Amino acid sequence: MVAMAFCAPAEAQNASTGEIVAVFNQAQQFAAQGEDEKAGARFRWLLENDRTSAERSAFYLQAIRESTRRAPLSFSLRAGILPSTNVRRDAASTTFVIGDQVWTIDNGGVEASGIGFQIGATGRMTFAPAVGREVSVAVDLDHLAYSLDELSHTRGQVSASHAWFKAGQRIEVGAYSNRLKYKDIEEGDASSDRRGEGVSASYVRRLDTGAQVAAGLRREWATYDEKPENDSVTTSLSGTYALPVGPRDAVIFRGGIARSDTRQPFLSYDEIRAGVRFSRRAKNGYDWFAGYDVTLRDFDGNYSTLGVSREDVVHDLSVGVTNRNWRVFDAVPRMACTLRRHQSNVALFDYRSTDCALTWQRSF
Repeated sequence: MVAMAFCAPAEAQNASTGEIVAVFNQAQQFAAQGEDEKAGARFRWLLENDRTSAERSAFYLQAIRESTRRAPLSFSLRAGILPSTNVRRDAASTTFVIGDQVWTIDNGGVEASGIGFQIGATGRMTFAPAVGREVSVAVDLDHLAYSLDELSHTRGQVSASHAWFKAGQRIEVGAYSNRLKYKDIEEGDASSDRRGEGVSASYVRRLDTGAQVAAGLRREWATYDEKPENDSVTTSLSGTYALPVGPRDAVIFRGGIARSDTRQPFLSYDEIRAGVRFSRRAKNGYDWFAGYDVTLRDFDGNYSTLGVSREDVVHDLSVGVTNRNWRVFDAVPRMACTLRRHQSNVALFDYRSTDCALTWQRSF
């Protein structure tokens, strides 16, 4: 592959921070070596973070288009180890009370631990019909194998998107179709295999203060092979506000609402989500975060013969860490854990779990 001969605007040689200079030099080096995908990723970072002049932003936009034109096809591989203290989401209670009758919950109070292994790949073709525009088509395939066979499954997705972007701003619309298939279904049990189709739109903008706001809208139609009562249409709206609180620290506020309509009224719900996360990019190479999220779901109809509608409150406490200097096959592993308390007035869905993920992803 022929290396791109990018020439920097004069201002880029006097960037206001050493990090911008370092990233710009890396982009130039990768471009000269013909590693267009890596060069393009760094020019995208520069477009978002270096907004000192219109001339420089125009150069980054042109460099991104040239990188995409020279390397339209990209691949990535990923792998993960996924331990959990309650991999099956067993209920915390051993019994379920309906009126004056007490029923025993299968596996209630067991909270079986387990571990999953993930392997996946993505192929993406991207076209740049104009400066600041990209059209992409992607295929994703993942297999998750668990210590409990009934949880093992394969999922695949085909998606297409169209993005418009400039310095500090990106608008994207897309559509997708996916399929999820479980490996081992016991005879007589209904499969949770399903397919889904959806559309999405997102908007991201970095303000002059350095803060970033983002909003997303999604609508998905889900169809189950053997559980038609679970067929649903779900619409969700999400937003985030990332506020820098120092040169390497940020506080991220996020929230959202959702509405899911299913064939069975007692499975339809309204949802509200809110959360906050603190992240730090340390000088010694460590990146870490800690956050808390709460989700409230209010279901429509009475649950089965219980006589009341189901209400859930989900509390998630999450932490994660990575080190930019630790690389495995030229990619940085990431570790994250979530402590979850899923409260519900229906004992079948009241549980606790601690879930972790050690993940790795390599782009080519």
